[in-house]
Amino acid sequence: MRYLSLAVNLAVCTAVASTVWAEEPYDLGEISVFGGMGVNAGQSPVSGDEAKDTINPTTTTATRLPTKAVKLPYSANVITREDIEKSGATRLDHVLASVPGLQIGTQGNAYPHIATRGMRNTADILILVDGVPFQQLNGASDLSMLPIGIIERIEFVKGPASALYGRSAIGGVLQIFTKPSSDEPVYKQQVTIGSNNFKEALFSGYIPLKYGDFSVQAGVTDTDGFQDNTGSTSKFFQASYNRILNDWLTVGIVAQYSQLDAKRGSTIPLIDGQPAYGISVEDNFALPGARFEGEYMSLSFPLKARLGNGWELQNIFNVNRYDRIATGGITIRPSSAPTNKSWWLSDTRQEVWRNETRLDWKGQALGGRTALSFGFDMEKGSMDVTSPSWSFASQPTYLAPDFTTPSANGANFPYGVQGATSYSRTDQKSAGIFTGLEYSNGPWSVFAGLRWDVFETTLKQSGTNVVATKKGDELTKRFGLSYAVYDRQDTTVTLFGNYTEGFRPQLPTLSNSGGVVLPQLLDPEFARSMEAGVKVSALQNRLFAEVTYFDVDRKDAPRSYRTDPDNFLFTNARQKIKGVETQVRYKANDAWSGYAHYSYQDAVNTSFVTSTADYSGNTIRMAPKHLFGLGVNYNFGKFNWNVGMTYIGKRPLRDNTAPQNIMTLPSYTVWNTSLRYDADNYFVQGTINNITDAFYISDDFSSTDSGNAGAPREFMLTVGVRF
Repeated sequence: MRYLSLAVNLAVCTAVASTVWAEEPYDLGEISVFGGMGVNAGQSPVSGDEAKDTINPTTTTATRLPTKAVKLPYSANVITREDIEKSGATRLDHVLASVPGLQIGTQGNAYPHIATRGMRNTADILILVDGVPFQQLNGASDLSMLPIGIIERIEFVKGPASALYGRSAIGGVLQIFTKPSSDEPVYKQQVTIGSNNFKEALFSGYIPLKYGDFSVQAGVTDTDGFQDNTGSTSKFFQASYNRILNDWLTVGIVAQYSQLDAKRGSTIPLIDGQPAYGISVEDNFALPGARFEGEYMSLSFPLKARLGNGWELQNIFNVNRYDRIATGGITIRPSSAPTNKSWWLSDTRQEVWRNETRLDWKGQALGGRTALSFGFDMEKGSMDVTSPSWSFASQPTYLAPDFTTPSANGANFPYGVQGATSYSRTDQKSAGIFTGLEYSNGPWSVFAGLRWDVFETTLKQSGTNVVATKKGDELTKRFGLSYAVYDRQDTTVTLFGNYTEGFRPQLPTLSNSGGVVLPQLLDPEFARSMEAGVKVSALQNRLFAEVTYFDVDRKDAPRSYRTDPDNFLFTNARQKIKGVETQVRYKANDAWSGYAHYSYQDAVNTSFVTSTADYSGNTIRMAPKHLFGLGVNYNFGKFNWNVGMTYIGKRPLRDNTAPQNIMTLPSYTVWNTSLRYDADNYFVQGTINNITDAFYISDDFSSTDSGNAGAPREFMLTVGVRF
């Protein structure tokens, strides 16, 4: 059925295009060849000089149309390949250091995720790789499966965007482009070695053809990890081919494969925000075999047809499969009572296909520039889980501070007694229709969108005839307005505001109460956001400044404690997050450039009630009030020196306990520096991350007084060639 759907879509698109094609053909030089496109098949990465501009960058992710940041009524940031290379970044937190208000957490030395504006669930940020959603059935994404070296450009848009992208775009949209922004052939290869036996080899090539283009990216990363016995290996490969069939029709194919094999590090028990019992960052008490294993395969078929008179038809079909094995066995805590290490095991296979068709029109109307979009999409997926997750009985227990020798059930070391294996299957299908408008006239720019989604999710589980089914629909809206109060010579000052909405269906579960199996059905998570602020572009595009006030109301947010890396035993909570984000980006001259940003946020659970307690009023876990970042870049001759600093303020470790029992984690500051030497097409670069070897907790562990440590000081050396 999937491939029949593809064939039908191709046939329909071709037939429609052939009937309404304009009499005057487009010149081939005007056709935008899309490489590695996904759901937004016409959403090519910005090219030419605009691709290098990070002071007042042009983005496509925020509206699907190229728009300068100063005119955009949304908060958006861009990181280019040049930015990544100058910083020497090898991890996601370094890459995104210039984006205001972000924290990057890791769970057990693996599985990084992004926290923004009080939202810490990996499923709340929609991740796109060349337009294709890089996500699992529940919306979560494993970003450790994407090597940093293959990234050519990142566009990050804050705030809900379901009216534009559908489910899971609650906290923002992060789009990664892998195709080089070039009209010329590009070849690059680099090798990095570093602390903890870090080794990485990356290759990328792009070839423009007479009637299309071809690109390929590949990478292998291997490291021993900074905790004992936490080695990991990841592999990535992507290839795309696009063919201009004639002056109005372009088709393509994109194949992607990624694999991750990572051993898990243990959490660190904390007292007053510091490691308890003299345990160091490098110590690992995880049970043998604690790990993540993931494999992701994706195949996409984008199509673009220019219909003439400003009309353009785009279609994208994608099918993907994600296999994963994940375990527990990593939790330790500063408790005087015997505790186990929470061993569980889950083997998951997910298969998803999706299709989106979109019709766009661009032209002049009502005295201004106008763009209209109409479209619909469909998605169907399944998730099969084989798991003895909760059937491990009589697990060994430990008494702090000895987390090596069991205090009880030692004969059942290391995992306990395994019971019967359970099987479950989740089926989910959804469909949406949407429309959007962009209108610009003089100093005014208006962006509006409306989308209606329907969904149905069904869960079946072995050992019971009870079926959990959740169905529903959501109408989401977005509206943005910007007004250039001053736009003369080389200076533009813009006032902006927006209202946006986002939602995410939550997968149903089965619970056991008094020996009776009951379905647990939660309403979709829903967020409303308002932003207002001012943007300034000045000094011949050498200075950009922005101040944004935001107010987010989050309803039916999932809160309780983790059951595996993606899911929780849920209870619904309501949250209020408001604050201010500021940033300045500058290029003083050809030698000096940099950025600075500061964010203040007040993130509170306004309603968080469980069956036993009321935690309303608690600050959302791991949400600091103050965040600050600074970066300076100095280019002298063939040398480039980069320094970056990130400050994260005090924050509560938990929010699901009484206020007097909540531990406050201390603030921390991390400094990084990098020195690069370019000689023609070759370069060598040395990087030091966490120069002062600061200790910090990068992620909590929800229901325990323990957390996951951030990486200590590390050294990296990279050599490469690019031409």
